[in-house]
Amino acid sequence: MKKQDLTGRRFGQLTVEKQVAPDRWNHVQWQCVCDCGGTKVAQAGDLNLGRVKSCGCMNHLAGEKNPHWKGGKI
Repeated sequence: MKKQDLTGRRFGQLTVEKQVAPDRWNHVQWQCVCDCGGTKVAQAGDLNLGRVKSCGCMNHLAGEKNPHWKGGKI
């Protein structure tokens, strides 16, 4: 299987910066920068399938809209 170069591609709010060391299961991982300024390391498959779209900042915002959200820090 040919390895994709995801450098410079956008997935949701993430822009891929560079490939980093594989995880302990030898999955290809990419360092991404989020539109909010945060960073996220994600597997190529998760990016391609849309499972990861932000550094986590969107999860925090979704929590604020949830009526059961109690506040708190990221």
